[in-house]
Amino acid sequence: MDFTPSDRLAAEIYFAKARESLRALAALLQPLAPGVTSDAVRTAVTTAVGALDGAAQALDASALDAARTACPFCGSRVMRAATLCGSCWHRLDPSRTS
Repeated sequence: MDFTPSDRLAAEIYFAKARESLRALAALLQPLAPGVTSDAVRTAVTTAVGALDGAAQALDASALDAARTACPFCGSRVMRAATLCGSCWHRLDPSRTS
């Protein structure tokens, strides 16, 4: 299946909104219900965000013009022009090729 750059961008926007919704959900879960640890919620949200990242990559992992790319340190999806990873906080070179 061929994806145009605008298709990829639309998918990336959708995934970004889903990630933000999950983060908002995690914030709303504070304080937690009895017996639920914050680590359990954090793990669930991280797993869901990772699944969204995987879906985005599966759309077209080899696209050179994809809006996001994997962080070379932790693998999280970051904007191609990012200078700092939002997950592991490593400094990134925006001129990197992947």
